[in-house]
Amino acid sequence: DGPTSNQMDLLYLGTPANVGSLGALDATAVHELQHLINFSNKVVKHGLALPAETWLDESLAHLAEDLGGQGYDTINAVYEYLDSFGTTSLTLTNYDGSADEIRNRGAGYLFARYLVEQAGGVDLDGGAPAGGGVALLQALAGSDLQGIANVEAATGRDFAELFGDFLVAVALDG
Repeated sequence: DGPTSNQMDLLYLGTPANVGSLGALDATAVHELQHLINFSNKVVKHGLALPAETWLDESLAHLAEDLGGQGYDTINAVYEYLDSFGTTSLTLTNYDGSADEIRNRGAGYLFARYLVEQAGGVDLDGGAPAGGGVALLQALAGSDLQGIANVEAATGRDFAELFGDFLVAVALDG
């Protein structure tokens, strides 16, 4: 510990040479902060080996970008998902053998957004209603559970039923 130690609450971001705008850096900061929150809660607080399953970790990170007003690139991920709706998995490898691609992140973002909206949404100006979207996000990030079990515990719903409802919403609204 000390002024030259890296043992502190700090999020360090390198600036890539090809950064398009400061907004891109803001989005990266919000995205990576969500990963740090997951790591802190899951690994440090609860002693889990991994911070979260990739699909849920990335879903929440892309949602954080959007809630932080920096979700510009997330819309591209959503388009990629909608273009490959029938072949893209939320939690597993895609039917073509790929995994953790931009289309998966689009699916994850939409699913996370759906969960938050179903829980009552998020009022960024005045907080959230009791039991609302903020409480759901706190439950997901603060739990010692991961993946599907975490979603079921946070929502109080069976994942298969919840995911089916999500797919219907995407098909009707998408």
